[in-house]
Amino acid sequence: MAKDVAAGFLQKFSAPPPCRHQSAECNGCILMPLPYEKQLGLKKEILHRVFGREIEVEKAPTQLGYRNRVDLSYVGGKLGYRRKDDFYRSFALEECLLLSALGNEVIKLVSRRLSEAGIEEAGIMKRKSGLGY
Repeated sequence: MAKDVAAGFLQKFSAPPPCRHQSAECNGCILMPLPYEKQLGLKKEILHRVFGREIEVEKAPTQLGYRNRVDLSYVGGKLGYRRKDDFYRSFALEECLLLSALGNEVIKLVSRRLSEAGIEEAGIMKRKSGLGY
C-alpha cells in the first residue's frame, strides 16, 4: 500500500533519481528523487492512511549517509540488494547513498574477498549450502 501511494505521488513530482541503482535495479529509496520536504509530507500521509490518525514525522539529522546497518543478499556472485524486478537475483551494490561511507567501504571489501575466495551463494530454492541472505 505504501509503495502504491508513493508511486502515485512520484508521478506528480518526478525528478531524476540521485542514485545510480534506483531507476533500474533497487527496490528501496522510492522517495529519494523528491525534495526532502515532500518526502516528509508523503511519509506523514502514508502513516495516516495506515494507522488512521496523525503521526508526527521527525526530520533526519542528515538526508544521506546516515544508515549504519544494511540487509544484503549474495546471489549470482553479487553482493548487494535484491532486484526490484526479480527477488531471486541481486545486483552488485556499488554505493548506497543512505549508507555511511564506512559501510560502503566494508561492502566493497567483503564483495572483493568473496570473489577472491570463490565462495558461492546458497541455493535458496535448491537447498544448496553456501553464503546466503
